[in-house]
Amino acid sequence: MIRGCTGRTNRTPRCLHDVPDEVGTLLVVGHNPGSGDPITLLAGGSVGTALDRVRTKFPICALVVLPRHGTWTDLGPGKALLTELRIARGPS
Repeated sequence: MIRGCTGRTNRTPRCLHDVPDEVGTLLVVGHNPGSGDPITLLAGGSVGTALDRVRTKFPICALVVLPRHGTWTDLGPGKALLTELRIARGPS
């Protein structure tokens, strides 16, 4: 478990670079304001309109999927593709 990971609007949260490469899937739990910022920073594009929706306003009770390619230290601005946006209430 990684604690104290804070999002910054202008850089990748350092805690993501500290994740061991053996970790294939990472669940990051956050609360707005702030949790949507790293998503819009890391996502260089999306499948469908998901990134546009997240940039407009990060939905309440939402889950996004950003598959990792390469190592965690390779993760940086615009290097991820937002492949899924799921919202617990209302349409996805």
